[in-house]
Amino acid sequence: TDNKNRTGAEIKHILAAHGATLAAQGAASWAFKKEGDEWVAATPLPLSEEDAEKLAALVEALEEIEDVQEVSTNAKL
Repeated sequence: TDNKNRTGAEIKHILAAHGATLAAQGAASWAFKKEGDEWVAATPLPLSEEDAEKLAALVEALEEIEDVQEVSTNAKL
């Protein structure tokens, strides 16, 4: 991004609007492993249908931000 403060604020706003918060750097690294150039879930977690819908809405909102390149999750959708 050309403006980390703006992008960070946008992401925090979207997370808050969906009832989530931004964790500290590295806080979710236990849930993923690097395979080649991709991050994959090391411990996939099942979600209820309701939670899967909430997560899908959050991911969609995050992907609408121009500076967001990729959203990764360890949820089984």
